[in-house]
This record gives sequence, structure tokens and C-alpha cells, in this order.
Amino acid sequence: MQTVFRLDHHGNAVALLPGNFEVVLLVWPNLGTQFGEQVARAMSSEQVMILEGEVKGGNTATDDFFDVLSADFECLDAETLALNEHHRTFPGLHDHWQVLRKK
Repeated sequence: MQTVFRLDHHGNAVALLPGNFEVVLLVWPNLGTQFGEQVARAMSSEQVMILEGEVKGGNTATDDFFDVLSADFECLDAETLALNEHHRTFPGLHDHWQVLRKK
């Protein structure tokens, strides 16, 4: 790792994209905001997103965000399975990891 930027939706993280990043780590994008969708749209082809959160209809991001993921990203199954192999979550939460590459 050469450089790490830690920003949330208050820190205008979207303005850094697509940038020179190979990987974007997105953890629990805020429910009901367009932040997750803006990040996904701003990423360039071949960039990888590592996402932790719930699935569409859960308590993460918006349905539009998940529509962008379905249309513009491919799931990297082996990497996703490896991250989830020992993943533990808090009671009542249904989150998991996904590793996705933008098409």
C-alpha cells in the first residue's frame, strides 16, 4: 500500500475518484443517501470495490446503488468467499463482504 485516504460522505470522498486507486473500501454506505451510488459511478473500469454491508433492501445504501453494482460491476467470487469465510457480525445485522470489479 502506498497511500490510504480515509474519508466518509462528509469528507467529499467522491471527489478523489476515479483517481489512481486500485481498490476502494466502502463500509456500510449510509442508508438513504446517494453516497454509495456516487462512489460506484465515479470509479473507473477495472477498479475494485471491497464492500461491507447488507444486501439490497437491507440497511445499507439505496436500491439505486445496488442497481449500479448489478449493471456495472462483476463479483470476484473467490475473493468474496475468502473474506466471508470467517466473518462474524453482531446479532440482528445481516452484513457480509463483497469484492467487485468495475466492468
